[in-house]
Amino acid sequence: TPSWRTTPMEPETSSFGIASKTKTRRVSVRFDGSQSNGPSAIANVTSDGKFVTFFSNATNLVAGDTNGFTDIYLRSTR
Repeated sequence: TPSWRTTPMEPETSSFGIASKTKTRRVSVRFDGSQSNGPSAIANVTSDGKFVTFFSNATNLVAGDTNGFTDIYLRSTR
C-alpha cells in the first residue's frame, strides 16, 4: 500500500506541486504545461514521489470534460 503526503504549492492559486531536494514542480496543469481553468485541491504524493493524485474542477485538463463534476487525476512525475 502506498504511503501518501499532501504538498500544497501555492494555496492562493489552488495549484499543487511536488517538492524534492532540488526543485518544486507544479502538476495541476494541462499536459502541455499550460494553466488550468479551475481550482485543484487535495493533492497526494506517493512516498517514492512517482505519482500524484489531485481533485480538480478545471474543465481543460483533459479534452471533452463537459460533465460538470469534480474529477480525480493521477499524474506520473517522471
